[in-house]
Amino acid sequence: MKKYYYIFVCLALVMTSCKKEEIPEMNPGPGSEGIFLNGMLGTEAINLNSSGNYYMHSSYTFDTAKSVYVFTGELKERNCTECGPGIKLMVRNYKQSPNGELNFDLDSLFKLKTVYWNDFLSSPEKLGLAELVLSKDGFLMSSGAFVQPRSCNLEIKKVELYNQNELGQNTVKVTFEGKVYLNTSMGEKLFVFDGTFAFAYP
Repeated sequence: MKKYYYIFVCLALVMTSCKKEEIPEMNPGPGSEGIFLNGMLGTEAINLNSSGNYYMHSSYTFDTAKSVYVFTGELKERNCTECGPGIKLMVRNYKQSPNGELNFDLDSLFKLKTVYWNDFLSSPEKLGLAELVLSKDGFLMSSGAFVQPRSCNLEIKKVELYNQNELGQNTVKVTFEGKVYLNTSMGEKLFVFDGTFAFAYP
């Protein structure tokens, strides 16, 4: 009887040691569901979404010259040599953060409101403004300069807490629509768009 008991114990130990460990799922981060941008650049359609090789990169930086946090969402291709179109949208905080101290309120920053572009008539601090960069055919088209700055805006339609990004930072998922004049190789063109991006925050 003892012999069978020892055999049973040995088998149990072997089976326990060979048990497959659960591998924790990696956080997929933003970019898997509902991230997109649809727009018209003049008469040309620009439609991007986070599928296939496209993904959403969300981040934030601190502009030391203006003492303000800048929140960025970028929809682009990964690991490409001849990359397709990409869209980067940057939103500046509406108030300064002296010495880099965290001086922002998430609900106020991404509340349902209209954000204006980085135009020549804004305050010297460039607070509470937006900037858009469209990369296409190797050409960068930025909203930094245009003829009619006051006709350009970004309207935030919906905000919700979202996944952490690949750096483990919290993000918000922001749905928006807007219009802005971009400098292109064919002259200035109006870009009208809507979309949903993720933005990281501290």
